[in-house]
Amino acid sequence: MDRPCVLAGLTLPLIVPDNGAPLTIIEADMIAPIKCRITLSDAVPAHSRWRWTGGYSSLYDPITGNYPNAGAGDCADFPGPYTPPPPPSVISTNFSGSSCTLTFDRAVTLVEGTPTPDDAMLFDGTVATYAYQADARTLSFGLTVSLNPGSTWQITRQPGWVITQVAWPESGEF
Repeated sequence: MDRPCVLAGLTLPLIVPDNGAPLTIIEADMIAPIKCRITLSDAVPAHSRWRWTGGYSSLYDPITGNYPNAGAGDCADFPGPYTPPPPPSVISTNFSGSSCTLTFDRAVTLVEGTPTPDDAMLFDGTVATYAYQADARTLSFGLTVSLNPGSTWQITRQPGWVITQVAWPESGEF
């Protein structure tokens, strides 16, 4: 940045690469008042361009409250080794009768439309009747059984109806 900024979240209007399907920002942190480190969901292809679209951002000037200006440029072709982050893991669960939620430590995305869950995720040994995106990190499920404290959940393999690769096998209790 051209002036000291602060970072208060992951809402960043950054598109990398600018010439293809953009990568997802999974982590960002300030490493100096004018320098931010951003971790993307995959390695940046060589000779890619980046674009900062402007508008609302979690990165801003704390004195003026202004966001960085829109801009674009070329990505460095010598970024160093890329270590992919681990897949998102379940960090909390909740239930109410015959519905429940799984919240992950990072964003997860369902396939578009109304996905049909299968036995990749089980709740007390049963398949959910429906799944929907409650927020960027939380999936909600409808069940044919009522859950109680101590009811179980399992991710036995990568669900075909979840775009994001998630950690598996995983399991726990509500």
